Amino acid sequence: MTEETPRIRDCEALDCIYNVVWNCSAPVITVGRQGMPICKMFTTADLRRSDDSVAARVGACDMHMCLRNHELMCNAYAIKVRVREGQPHCLSFKNRYK
Repeated sequence: MTEETPRIRDCEALDCIYNVVWNCSAPVITVGRQGMPICKMFTTADLRRSDDSVAARVGACDMHMCLRNHELMCNAYAIKVRVREGQPHCLSFKNRYK
């Protein structure tokens, strides 16, 4: 496991209030909702953040079945978030049981 939590390399969820030109401005995100590797911080509203100086990181990951998950922490170097089926998914997710 790396000493620092993984950075979010880029995020395609452009309608999320934390997205500033493909960069996540949330301090940390949690991945995993209803058995899917979805960003739990994703939210839309009229409010938009403009601070792109935050280096967003993965704070926790509920996807225990992911190969990169160790004690509910992500040990990937960095992750990318892409929109699939209308939800922001972690592209680094690899099912350890397949």
